[in-house]
Amino acid sequence: MKPIIKFLHEARTELSKVSWPSQRTVINLTLAVLGISLLFTIFTGGVDYLFTAGVKYLTTLSQSSSGQTVTAPDINVGDIQTTPAQ
Repeated sequence: MKPIIKFLHEARTELSKVSWPSQRTVINLTLAVLGISLLFTIFTGGVDYLFTAGVKYLTTLSQSSSGQTVTAPDINVGDIQTTPAQ
């Protein structure tokens, strides 16, 4: 029990030496992080949208030129047979 009390006392002493930022600084930095996160989210969503639209356009283009509808086969993981490398 004594080591725990000693640790807590030393931790409190060290925390009193810390130079804590002002409330205004914390608010400003928090708003900056939220703003940058929002911008990054919008950018990532925009890039995702463009790639999705591009893939849809290319698949529609290839289907219309071949006149066929291409679908991916249904594959179950249990159906895959593997053989050891020799």
